[in-house]
Amino acid sequence: MELDVSSGNSRKLSIEPGYYYGPRYSNDAARIVYSKQSGNGLTGGVWRGVFVMDAQGKNHTRIAKNGNDPQFSADGKRVYFMTGGGLSKKLQSIGIYGEEPRDVFTMKYPDFVSVSPDGKYVAFTEFFNAYLALIPQTGGVLELSKDSKAMPITKLSTDTGAYVHWSQ
Repeated sequence: MELDVSSGNSRKLSIEPGYYYGPRYSNDAARIVYSKQSGNGLTGGVWRGVFVMDAQGKNHTRIAKNGNDPQFSADGKRVYFMTGGGLSKKLQSIGIYGEEPRDVFTMKYPDFVSVSPDGKYVAFTEFFNAYLALIPQTGGVLELSKDSKAMPITKLSTDTGAYVHWSQ
């Protein structure tokens, strides 16, 4: 469901059954990315994964079979998303048509990651505190942690931090 706050008008973006999580617009507002999780014996199974659709709610395309917390890259050509769980998590990216999947970070302890709208920084939470790091343009996969030595890490909170987001 999309809601125009100024007018109060709403419209359905999808009528397909499922559990939809974390919808986000691209920076140009042309596309929406979201994750969809499967149902159970009572609600029925659905296709799960990371999906992209146009802003009118049409052309739903699954670009990854698993993942959550999706968000567009700064140029809108790729989607970042989290995979894994426990002590084996990754931040991955994939093209908006499902091409060229890449691992960006491997992680043990971070439980929430958010890439800045300009794609230069990553904010993350680890052990209930928030941190900020510059995303190195190495082309390789790095370990992301509050103790990472491969990049400078700045602690943003002193007592608690969760679900870090960016504003533009």
